[in-house]
Amino acid sequence: ATMYTLVATGIFTHIISKVTGVIASASLRQAESRRKLQRMVTYMRARSVPRELQSRVRHYVRHVLENESKTHIDESLRELLSTSLSAELTAIVRGSVLRSAAIFAKSPENLVQKLVLLCETQVHGVGDFLVEQGDEA
Repeated sequence: ATMYTLVATGIFTHIISKVTGVIASASLRQAESRRKLQRMVTYMRARSVPRELQSRVRHYVRHVLENESKTHIDESLRELLSTSLSAELTAIVRGSVLRSAAIFAKSPENLVQKLVLLCETQVHGVGDFLVEQGDEA
């Protein structure tokens, strides 16, 4: 019984340290996002970029950074998981982004899971053209 307790304590400690690392990593990503935004603002001011364009750029950078955090899955956390659990976690985290689009809102879960594994995250700004007439499907 003592041996099982020691092993269980060791496993619990390992999991807690991984979770702590994930939380610290998220805090670092947020701080890095703020630094990126501040560097962009400093760059634009130094080059006398018009205020209206500065505002649009700041809005876009915030949008990119926020969406990046919505779909980010910490690799050190995924390493702890089996392939099937990792795929399920990815489907839930990234699937919520897909489900926010009306076309996928009521799609079957297995379809969303398959799509998420095939999808690549891209962020576009308001008014960006994703497809133009004549582009191949």
